[in-house]
Amino acid sequence: MRQVKDEASIMLQRAYNEWHSKYTKPNKEDPSSQILKYLRAKPERKILDISCGKGNFIRCAMKRRLYPVGIDISKKAIYMAKSFCPDSETMIGAAENLPMKDECFDYVTCIGSLEHYLHPDQAIKEIVRVLKPGGLSCILVPNSYFIGHIYMVYRYGIPPSEGFQSFSEEFGTRIEWENLLKENGLIVLRTFKYNKILASRKAGMITTLLYNLLLAPITPLNLSYAFIFICTKRAKCTPLKGR
Repeated sequence: MRQVKDEASIMLQRAYNEWHSKYTKPNKEDPSSQILKYLRAKPERKILDISCGKGNFIRCAMKRRLYPVGIDISKKAIYMAKSFCPDSETMIGAAENLPMKDECFDYVTCIGSLEHYLHPDQAIKEIVRVLKPGGLSCILVPNSYFIGHIYMVYRYGIPPSEGFQSFSEEFGTRIEWENLLKENGLIVLRTFKYNKILASRKAGMITTLLYNLLLAPITPLNLSYAFIFICTKRAKCTPLKGR
């Protein structure tokens, strides 16, 4: 395990220890199955879930006969993941400094977490490093121009903040996220919209339910709640002989 040493990372780790202590129940409604479907994940392949939290995705992957490994900066999250998935391989560590060898995973996922990192560009480079050639990565990130956020800004002047994690959170448009991925070594193969709202401090239960049932299916990609990017790593250039 690579220790989290710098002051900013230590502060972030403490914040997420506290956050996971408050929200202790694993989320039963998450995109794990959907993501495995988008990845077309084959059994008996290795998959890394970065910022695995309480282990929802790990558990789903194990049911699909994959070999998942989970890593999270929060000690509390890993403790709960081990309790939730006792037979899984989990560890404490930062996404920007993964304790894994090069090109050792068939799949890498980062679900609703890249926007919370101190250095998302470095985290993407680490995904590229540990992903096998031809392997696939799935990145889920929030949209700064989500139609619900536009309405809230119009009515109340409140900027985006979701999941009670505003202490460390960045949003972006589809193109902004795509550019960040491309600039750091990933090629976007397919893009899907994700419109299932799970938690929001700005909308009541009835409003959230109505959105999920009525508006979510017809909300266009660029105004969706979040984006799911299926990526592969950019191929290394082989120098021509004689040069």
